[in-house]
This record gives sequence, C-alpha cells and structure tokens, in this order.
Amino acid sequence: MTLEGFKGQTTDIDLLSPKVLPDSIKNGIAHVGRVKKLGAEWLNTSLANMLSKATVSAKLPGYFDEVSRTIELSDNLKISLIGRRALISLKMYAATPSYHKHTLDMRNLRPSKEEICEAVRFVMSIDDSDPRKDDLRIVMKDLRFDFDEILSELEEKGEPSH
Repeated sequence: MTLEGFKGQTTDIDLLSPKVLPDSIKNGIAHVGRVKKLGAEWLNTSLANMLSKATVSAKLPGYFDEVSRTIELSDNLKISLIGRRALISLKMYAATPSYHKHTLDMRNLRPSKEEICEAVRFVMSIDDSDPRKDDLRIVMKDLRFDFDEILSELEEKGEPSH
C-alpha cells in the first residue's frame, strides 16, 4: 500500500513464495529489520502459509503472477510485487467487518466493479461459507458495492461460487 502512494498504511511485506525461507534469508531479514527499525516480521511468509492451506483444492488465479514492480534491495535480494488485482483480491480475502484496515486499504485503492468481481470470485473459491458471505456483504457495503448483486452476476456468467 505504501508503494501505491498511501502513507501510513501497511508496513510489512507478505511473501507469496517461498512458503519457507532458508535460515540465511531469515537472518538477513532480521538484520535489515534491526538496522532499518522495521521489526522482525517486516518480510514474512504468513500469507504464503495461509494461502497454501486455503488453496489446497484451488489454484491461485493467473493474475497473481503479474508483477507491478521489482525492488532491488541488494545485489542478491530482489522482491517482485504483485499487481493491483492480486492486491485487491488479497485485501478482500483478509477483510472482515471487525477489522477495518483492509477495507480502508481497498477504499483507498478505489477498485472498479470488475476488480471487485475478481476479488469476490477469488475469495469464494477459497471460502464460500455462509459466515464468509455475511462478512463480505458488510465489507462490500462499506465499499459501496452489493455483494449479492455481484455474486448473482458471477453465477449468471456460469462462474463457480462453490
């Protein structure tokens, strides 16, 4: 979010891969975190691990391979950042009515209806439970979108909502 121009937003980088970091990389992350006063978890695999458990039967959409930019931190460490659609989808996946940070992030990104549809498709491919749908109704209302309308449109297109 910070790299998208929103100051005071997310202060860590969530890795999509690898799921497990070698000790040498973990030590380097800790060192950079101390030197730059970023904290020990400024670069972490929590998201990669969460998605690997959640997407056992589903595969990440192709747009997760899109790279918005690459940051060269040193001669031997480069970080490729996901594109906007993947960012919005992950924010939607993480958003809940009781934790507004991700909803605020999405509001700042001003997603289009198409981006919201893609995010709903992604979330529903992982969790289409009634409690998740209820959460999405609240979150999306806050974003000024109608969850049931979007879900209906996806179903009309024959796209799975599980």
